[in-house]
Amino acid sequence: LLASIQGKGIHSLRRTDTGAGGSPARATPPPPPPQAEESSSGGGGDLTAALAAALLQRNKKLGDSDEEEEEEEWD
Repeated sequence: LLASIQGKGIHSLRRTDTGAGGSPARATPPPPPPQAEESSSGGGGDLTAALAAALLQRNKKLGDSDEEEEEEEWD
């Protein structure tokens, strides 16, 4: 498809009515999926949500130790 468009050239493309449909880039994003409660079961959960939860827990643990180190001064 791209090759056929490039072969014909840009001058053969038609303009579209900008007021009729709007730009897909300006469309409102879909609502975020509902957040499920964390569970340790591996029953086909959302991998992205599981990774996000694991990173959040990791950052909380690392954040606690970072606060102690900030009090030290570097020479």
